[in-house]
Amino acid sequence: MATFWLWGLRNPAILLAGLAALAGYTGAADWSIAMVVVLGFGIIAEVANRFGRRALARKRRKRAAVLALRSAAEVRDRFRTEHQHKAA
Repeated sequence: MATFWLWGLRNPAILLAGLAALAGYTGAADWSIAMVVVLGFGIIAEVANRFGRRALARKRRKRAAVLALRSAAEVRDRFRTEHQHKAA
């Protein structure tokens, strides 16, 4: 989901904001209208950036939790094996 937010929404919004600013700068569009469009795309890009970063953090936390569970299972199995050898 992070890829969607960052590459699917944020980056195109930044590109379109840049194009709108360029159009206002060169005079192809009225400067005041261009700035409103830049502001709109900037807000969309910022929201997509926040959602994307949150999704990346969630993905990292999930990966860390899976790694911790796997490590705990290895320790538990090793401990269980040692205990069974001592009991035998």
